[in-house]
Amino acid sequence: MDVHWQTVFDKCIPRLKRVPCDREFLCSLFLTDGLHIRPNEVPFLETRVNAKEDEYVDDSIEFEDKDAAFLTEPSFPSIEIAIDSAIKELGGSVFPKLHKAPIDAAWISFNHDLSCSSADEVLTLLKCSERVTNYISELCDEEWNSTELELREWFHIHPGGEWRCFVKDGFLLAATLRDISCNVLLTEQDSFQVKQMLSTFFESHKEGLVGCWVIDVYIDEQQHIWVFDVESFSVKKTQDEENVWGLFSKEEVEEWFQLQHPPKVPVIRIVDGHENLFQNHKKWKSGMPWELRNFHATEVVQEAVSTTRREQDSLAR
Repeated sequence: MDVHWQTVFDKCIPRLKRVPCDREFLCSLFLTDGLHIRPNEVPFLETRVNAKEDEYVDDSIEFEDKDAAFLTEPSFPSIEIAIDSAIKELGGSVFPKLHKAPIDAAWISFNHDLSCSSADEVLTLLKCSERVTNYISELCDEEWNSTELELREWFHIHPGGEWRCFVKDGFLLAATLRDISCNVLLTEQDSFQVKQMLSTFFESHKEGLVGCWVIDVYIDEQQHIWVFDVESFSVKKTQDEENVWGLFSKEEVEEWFQLQHPPKVPVIRIVDGHENLFQNHKKWKSGMPWELRNFHATEVVQEAVSTTRREQDSLAR
């Protein structure tokens, strides 16, 4: 999120830190072919693999230093130290975002969420994300020198409280659940309350919201509204991503933004029954790799290590 929005929304944005990342670091981390295990990632990987193999004692694995040594990828200690320092300042657990949120890499996390407590976990999560890797790949094809890794203070959220809002000149036009696989039951009174809360919130910040915006917010249990992301509609509509518009169509949103006067009552759309759940959208399709779902993790990791060793030996000859 741009620094400008921290001024506009002030206390409505969770605490966050930004870590500058240069071109060399990002291209080395994301665009290097093959399997890479950084030395500090060994315990991290062992924990996650063996946690799934508790009932198979013989299947638990250990990596020796000599195995990790030849798989080591380029190290950037200054950036890793900056990430660890930011995590400590933010309470010990963060949500990482490198322009794109790594929502498709939750499978690598022990709790299947996106919380990270170390630089190793942050970089592993980001590198396992197809969304982030594609973004970095596009970035490395362009002329740029650096970008920023955003680390946001972690707190648990209920998917029924996260909304994508379409706002024009400070007026709420429409809102949809951010997670379209979440079934939420809202009474007519609940729906009215959500509309009222969001409309009042954006109108109170309309001086900084001139134009057309797509804004992600979260309403917590205390009914406090947190702003997670802000992006202009002109940028958002160029993104080739599933679920950009939630439960609306792109045509509907464009039509609302073209209105000279906002509608008196904003449109709220939710998933109101199991038959309407979007269970096969890209967020889930890009989840855990097929190999890890269908074989023991031990086999997969050991085969990957063996394959990489053979490739390294072949290159050394």
